[in-house]
Amino acid sequence: MKNPYNPRSSFYRIYMASGIVLAVLIGTSIFAYSRMIQSEISANWVHHTFEVIAKTQSVEIKLNEMINAQRGLILLGNDRYDEDFSGTLTSLNKTLEELKDLVKDNQPQSESVFSLETRIREVEIFYQNTISMIQLDQREKAIEKIKSGFGQIRIDTIRKDLKSFKEREEKLLQERLEANEEYYDIAKKIFTLSIILGLGTILTAIYLLHREFSERYKIQSQFAENAQIQKAMLQSAGFAFIAVNPEGKITLFNEAAEKLLGYKSSEILGRSPEIIHLHKELELMSRKLSARFNEVIEPGIQVLMARPRKDIVESDQWTFVKKNGDRVQVKLTVSGLKNDQGEIYGFIGIAYDMTLQLQTEASLIKAREEALSSTRAKSEFLANMSHEIRTPMNAIMGMAELLLETPLDEEQKKYVQIFQRAGDSLLNLINDILDLSKIETNHFEMERSAFKLSSVVEKTAEIIALKAHQKHIEVAIDMDEDIPDCFYGDPNRLRQILINIMGNAVKFTKKGEILLTIKNIGIKENKQNLVIEVLDTGIGMSPEQLKNLFERFSQGDSSITKEFGGTGLGLNITKKLITLLGGTIDIESTQGIGTKVTIKIPLEIDPTAAAPRSFDLSGLRVLIVDDNRTNRIIFKKIIESQKGYAKEAENGYAAIKMIENESKNGTPFNFILLDCRMPEMDGFALAEKIQNDEALKGPVLFMLTSDSRPGDLSKSREMGISSYLVKPIMRQDLLHAITQAFYNKKPEAEVPEENEVVKEKKHLSILLVDDNKENRFVIRSFLKSEAWEIIEAKDGREAVNLYMEKNFDLVLMDMQMPIMDGYTATREIRKVEKNRGLPEIPVVALTAYALDEEIKRSFEAGCNDHLSKPVSKKSLLDCIENFSFIPKNDAQDDLKHLYPGYLARRKEELKLFKNALAEKDFESLEILAHKVKGSAGSYGLDEIEPLAYEIEKAAQSQNLDKVNAYLSDYEAALMKLQP
Repeated sequence: MKNPYNPRSSFYRIYMASGIVLAVLIGTSIFAYSRMIQSEISANWVHHTFEVIAKTQSVEIKLNEMINAQRGLILLGNDRYDEDFSGTLTSLNKTLEELKDLVKDNQPQSESVFSLETRIREVEIFYQNTISMIQLDQREKAIEKIKSGFGQIRIDTIRKDLKSFKEREEKLLQERLEANEEYYDIAKKIFTLSIILGLGTILTAIYLLHREFSERYKIQSQFAENAQIQKAMLQSAGFAFIAVNPEGKITLFNEAAEKLLGYKSSEILGRSPEIIHLHKELELMSRKLSARFNEVIEPGIQVLMARPRKDIVESDQWTFVKKNGDRVQVKLTVSGLKNDQGEIYGFIGIAYDMTLQLQTEASLIKAREEALSSTRAKSEFLANMSHEIRTPMNAIMGMAELLLETPLDEEQKKYVQIFQRAGDSLLNLINDILDLSKIETNHFEMERSAFKLSSVVEKTAEIIALKAHQKHIEVAIDMDEDIPDCFYGDPNRLRQILINIMGNAVKFTKKGEILLTIKNIGIKENKQNLVIEVLDTGIGMSPEQLKNLFERFSQGDSSITKEFGGTGLGLNITKKLITLLGGTIDIESTQGIGTKVTIKIPLEIDPTAAAPRSFDLSGLRVLIVDDNRTNRIIFKKIIESQKGYAKEAENGYAAIKMIENESKNGTPFNFILLDCRMPEMDGFALAEKIQNDEALKGPVLFMLTSDSRPGDLSKSREMGISSYLVKPIMRQDLLHAITQAFYNKKPEAEVPEENEVVKEKKHLSILLVDDNKENRFVIRSFLKSEAWEIIEAKDGREAVNLYMEKNFDLVLMDMQMPIMDGYTATREIRKVEKNRGLPEIPVVALTAYALDEEIKRSFEAGCNDHLSKPVSKKSLLDCIENFSFIPKNDAQDDLKHLYPGYLARRKEELKLFKNALAEKDFESLEILAHKVKGSAGSYGLDEIEPLAYEIEKAAQSQNLDKVNAYLSDYEAALMKLQP
């Protein structure tokens, strides 16, 4: 026999190599065990962090519930909210104690929670005080205390602290999850490596036994030693190892497996692993793998062996059945054991307990669902509050409008106008709150349609000028000449931004002026970058007030709130709208001097729009007489931009001298722009002086006024004044008036407004459905001047019965009613029409809900149009006129005056089309397209009727690509039809 210890013998070399391999195995086993320990520690920390995050979210939810309960009690005076507040307060304090207990071993976390608890205690005391005031019938005092902002400031601070605390914990959680995954991956790889190395060692020993038969004893001893090492390694592992032979009998069951399942190794060796599996899970996996591999795999042990036989190693979640019948969720990975010839001689499964991980995931899901539930509750509360307020407001606003149409003395008219303005303010508040809610819940949608910037600015100026002129404040507009006029975007939101900013300027300005400037700062990627500035001479703000200006319910300080009113929501919503439009806002202010608001915003240019009309004022000499320097600068800039010549005079006396001097020099003025309201000598006095003095006579006179008073227009005509313009005057309007007057052109025939068209009205029979008696009275009063028959119904069931008995031309349908609501009633009417083969009657939804979802819901129910309460007389009459069609073959010419309103409503519906397309809501797409198809045919609009038909067909077949293509063509057709 060869000496096995001879360094030159092959056995010695193999022996040493085997020793090294075994040493590596031992080392890797020890290292893997340390990774397992670290993985277990890391898993515990992950669980702890999940608990901290969940408790933090619970604190935030309970805090919101406490706030909602306090506000509900303050606003509604309902004792139920007092019970909700007490219960929530107790729950919140309990949750805080649990959170403190979780972080007590972590000094920084404990300090953060202590600070958070202190602030929450302050808010609790504050809210308890306000509730006590309500209980003592000190409601006004409670409301004043709330308006002080103390509670809101603390709440905002608490929310910021909670957000910061959660962000730190979530970052820590991510780090710990990554560490835990890393430890597990390392351990898995090491165990796999150890198994492979161990098997390699065993195979090497067998091979040496064959070659070195003379040294069989020592090789067998070494083999036995290696087997013991591997067994010890497997027994000490933190994962459950279960090995089976090709016949599917268990050959290895380590200590971790014993702890996991409760079986002793001796009890389970030689048995099938099916004993620890659920048969229904094996059956389910059998069907999946049979379909995957296109072969029959029996629902048993073969399910576990199928993928390893194909060299596929995958992990699955399984339910293991313990010895005592309990069940445990595990992650199981099964691999095949192969010999040198690549033949599988067994299988090994590695499993670990997922109970802790699943519990943590469940707690996070529950916390998220609770947070979503709170958000939904808030949205539902706001929608219900909007409905409850709008319903009585419909009667209040309607009666005010009707009362103003009756003979009133000046004092009575003033009283009516006051509560009408108060109603408008309340509606603005409701809309602000709904906008804020939709923005915060990501339900706010921006429109995209073609619009003219000048039209947006002009409509804004009309609204603002009325309020400004009542306070004798000048409003001026200065737009760069090179700014294009046609854009794509959301004109309504842009106008809302301008009205909010300029409305604030009017509110906080007692005297002086407000200047709106729009500057061109370049084009980038087909977007015109504009700078919009609003400069006022108001009360201004301090640096401290500017810091919180964009916060919700913030308005500088309580004294400003008391003096000027408002909720403090306007600027907060304005900033959010500007951000949604891709812009920025900045405010500079000095107390006692004024405020400057700067908005930078990109607008998408409409490349298909025609160029704006150009004017040539070459050779024209214009004198601008105005005591306001800003107005003089703007008018001079406009005239000189068109090659005209302009001079300025700050009062009537200076103007007379300039007219005399220019006439003597042989360069008389062609035009004189006169400010109507000037000190010492007003515009009318100056005009009279010019008309009566032969030396001054000759120029064409324009009268410019900030406040159009009764009789001024007729007085201007009597004096021979060519044009009477109300400030702020748009650039195009001024140039058009000058050109028209200079060339002695007769004014073009004005196209009458939609409500001014004189036409023979059709006798209508209208079904009015509303459960509110006051609302029915308002609608009937609005229509009393029309010779129409109006039949009333108090609920949807009565409306359907009346419809089945009598022919109507139009239905005005309230949507929220008892017994049968308007949605159900409209669907019933549509069923009756279908069963009887009747034409579709126009149904107009009347709802106090102002959300887009409610509008969509009305259309889906079968309504043709939608009016939000409170309904104005003009909007109601316009809507009824739009649906009082004459037969199609005679309709086109008689309905042309209705095209603008009809097309505007179709453009508003585009966002409903696009939302339905994005959500693959084919039912809504079909309903919307069917509605357009019918109405377009009635108007004789052959450009869009076939496209609506194609959209309807594509929606019926659920062909998303065709719907998208035809919808794009439909949008383009609407743009071309724009007047």
